[in-house]
Amino acid sequence: MSRLRFPNLIVAVVMAICLVAASSGFVATVSAALGTTKGAGAPSGSTYGASSFSPASVPVPVVATAITSGDYHSCALIKTGGIKCWGNGPSALLGAGPTVGGSSIPVDVLTITDAKAVSAGGASTCAIVTGGAVKCWGGNYSGQLGDGTRDDQSIPVSVVGLTEAVTQVVVGASHACALTVSGGVKCWGRNDDQRLGDPTFPLGDVSTTAMSVLGLESGVTAISAGVNHTCAVVSGGAKCWGRNDYSALGGSSSGELVQVQTLTSGVVAVGAGAVHSCALMTTGIVNCWGAGWGGGGLGRGDAGPDGDPIPGPVVNLTNAVLLDVGSSISCVVTAVSEVKCWGLDNSGRFAMGDPNSAWYNSPQLATGYPDSTQISSGDGHTCALTSRGKVRCSGSNWNGALGAGNVADQDSGIDVIGIDGTPPPSPLKLMFDPVVTSCGTSPAGVVLSGNVNATIDWGDT
Repeated sequence: MSRLRFPNLIVAVVMAICLVAASSGFVATVSAALGTTKGAGAPSGSTYGASSFSPASVPVPVVATAITSGDYHSCALIKTGGIKCWGNGPSALLGAGPTVGGSSIPVDVLTITDAKAVSAGGASTCAIVTGGAVKCWGGNYSGQLGDGTRDDQSIPVSVVGLTEAVTQVVVGASHACALTVSGGVKCWGRNDDQRLGDPTFPLGDVSTTAMSVLGLESGVTAISAGVNHTCAVVSGGAKCWGRNDYSALGGSSSGELVQVQTLTSGVVAVGAGAVHSCALMTTGIVNCWGAGWGGGGLGRGDAGPDGDPIPGPVVNLTNAVLLDVGSSISCVVTAVSEVKCWGLDNSGRFAMGDPNSAWYNSPQLATGYPDSTQISSGDGHTCALTSRGKVRCSGSNWNGALGAGNVADQDSGIDVIGIDGTPPPSPLKLMFDPVVTSCGTSPAGVVLSGNVNATIDWGDT
């Protein structure tokens, strides 16, 4: 049996087709005859194909770049600028219009195609869009949407009173706050316990538009909204304001802005829960204060205090790079892309294969969340973002909070439906029967057909 060998020129042409198609996402088809060409080992009168290109019919994967969780819903920021949400609550919760209530799988938030960041809390959600404006949707019983009304909004509305671009937005149970480009903070919603940060504003009143936090006009680099209080990183230190139950503010305060004890430098991020708070330090350790509820909330170990107004380090944790604090749970992503959590593991939301509820006084490895870049916790569930843009959730699926359809509660994590992430690469091969030549890698696929009888495959295997 004789083997057909291509002239060097033809091989070079086909290889070029392969590489161009791989880099362009096109399908190449070898079809038009070049004419009679004779090469070494080729039969007399052999005909070789020329290339033509047509768009590849390869589905574009839905890739998430950020996640956030409210009480019973979660949202994902999509790479293209859209936002998808899932879960249940008020009829306007998901921002998908008045005819869409809850959904156990992701639905598109209407009108937003240019989102830069998203934050969910309680039963509402806010997003930063192009130009640094903020839009919010969902429940608005306390004016937490900031649109000048107290009406629920099923389609995103603009926050009123933000006079400069916003770099971060955070949402609590009945209030929300924004960090401006100049380093100031503005908040809106219900002012119980001075959570809006202005001692001159009447307690218990509602501000339906953004107002300045007094004392935080500049120097702020990060913020976090808890259930009833908010914390900020200010010139490398930590400050908090709002309800001070169990010393969640980290100092003596009746709600006004207060410096967290001992944390005057080295803070890169803060997290506010219900009655406890934490700070991520430049060294990779995490300090927590407030209520411990058996020691678990503070992560100080079995011998740790039940509560402490003074920040102290979480045990067995030295390489944290991202912090998330919920109402009774705290989690980090480590430098090796692991998720670790402490506090109350109810319904399996720690994603470590245990459905039983228990308090954990030290960080536990979430084995169901490998290769993670972000973690976010709701009331009874958590969701993690992987490095390839997939989203996995674990815990209670009440109200469809896991985004995986009508499934049972999960204790090891389950993929959110419709958020594919990018497929892992595999070797790209150009195959001439019976010769195989390697020619690079790509996340899609190309087929060459015609006189050269060549095929290229790549992507998931």
